[in-house]
Amino acid sequence: MSDDNSSNDVSWAPTGDSGGPDVVAAPEGILSRIGNSFSAVLVGLLFVIGSTIGLFWNENNAVEVAKALKEGAATVQAATTDRVDAFLDGRLIHASGETVSARGVADPDLGLATAGLKLERKVEMYQWYETEKGSGSDRRFVYDRKWSASPINSEGFHAPSGHSNPPFRLEGGSFAAQDARIGALAISPAALGELPTGDRFLLDDAAVAKARSVLGARARADMGGLYVGQDPANPHVGDLRITHTIARTGPASFVGRQQAGAIIAHTASNGREILLADRGIVPADAMFKEAQEENRIFTWIIRGVGLLFMLIGFSLFFAPVQLLTDWIPIVGGLVQGAVFLVSLTATVVLGSIVIAVAWFAARPLLAIGVLVAGGAIAWGLTRRRAAKQAAQGGASPARA
Repeated sequence: MSDDNSSNDVSWAPTGDSGGPDVVAAPEGILSRIGNSFSAVLVGLLFVIGSTIGLFWNENNAVEVAKALKEGAATVQAATTDRVDAFLDGRLIHASGETVSARGVADPDLGLATAGLKLERKVEMYQWYETEKGSGSDRRFVYDRKWSASPINSEGFHAPSGHSNPPFRLEGGSFAAQDARIGALAISPAALGELPTGDRFLLDDAAVAKARSVLGARARADMGGLYVGQDPANPHVGDLRITHTIARTGPASFVGRQQAGAIIAHTASNGREILLADRGIVPADAMFKEAQEENRIFTWIIRGVGLLFMLIGFSLFFAPVQLLTDWIPIVGGLVQGAVFLVSLTATVVLGSIVIAVAWFAARPLLAIGVLVAGGAIAWGLTRRRAAKQAAQGGASPARA
C-alpha cells in the first residue's frame, strides 16, 4: 500500500497534467478597454518613476562598489597561512592555499552531509503560468506549465480555478562549512558564501533514503538529484526537482578582513563591504579585476532592465491614443510606430540624464560623454521621425 498520505509526505496533491495549454477567452468591451487604457497611463507613470529611481540606484551602486574595490586593490596585503600574523588584524588581506574542513558541509533540511566547503541547493517546481494574448474581442489568457525555481502566484491569474499552484515545500539554499581553514587562518562561513560552486553533487542511495524520510515516499533518485512526484517523464503541477552543486576542498583564494585569526567581510571607507573568494590559487590583483568586471556586468544588466521598463512606461502614456486608432488599420500602424519612436527618444534622453547625474561626481568626463551620446541618439531618432513624416507627406499628393 502506498504511504503517500503519511505525515512525512509532501503536503499537497499534484494537480493538472502534462497535456497542452489551456486557453480561456476573455473578450473586452469598449468601455472596459477605454478604462484600461487610462489605467495604463497611471501604470506607465509608475513605471517611469520606478525605473528612474532604479537606474539612479544602480549607477550610484556601481560607482560606490567600483570605489571600494579600487581602494581595496591599493591596500590589500598578502597574508601567510602557516601562522596568524597579529599585525594584520583589522586589515584587508589576501590568502591562498589548500582549504580544508574537518566536519565538511551539510544540507540540514534534507539530512545530507559530505566532505566539502559549500553546498548550493536548487529547487524547481512544476507550475502553472499565465500569458495574456490578443486584445479587445480577441483577448484570451493561455495557461501552461513549466519548471521554475521561483514561486508563481496563481491567485492573481485571470482564471485561477483549475490553475492553482501549491506553495513551495522546500526552497533553494546555500550552506557553508563552519570550520574551514587555510593553514592557521579560519575562513568564515560568509567568506565561503562567496566561493563559487559548479561541480554537481550526485546523491548516493544513502542520501536519497535520508531525503525520503524528510520529503516522503514520493521522493526518488533522478539523474543524481531528487524528484518529488510520480514520474519525472510525466510531471504534474506541484512536482519538485532538487539538485545540488558543491565547492570541494582544495586550493582556494580569499580577500577579506583578518579578525582574530579569521577572514571576514572588510568595510571600505565608503561603507561598502569587500569579501572575495575564488577557487584555485588566484593573485589578489586578478581577483579585484574579476570583481570590477562582475560589477560592470551587473550594472549593465540592471541598466538594460531599467531602460526597458522606462520605455514601456513612456509607451503606456499613449495607450488611449493607440486604442482610438486601433480601428483604422493603416493609421493605427503609423501611430504605433510614432509612439515607439517618441517613447524611445524620451527613454534615451531621461535615461542618459539619470545615468550622467549618478556618475558626474565620480567621473565627470564619462558623465558628459553619456549626455553627449544620449543627445546624439535622441537627435538622430528625431531627425529620422521628421524625415519619415516628410516622405509620407510628399507621397500623399501622388496617391491622390
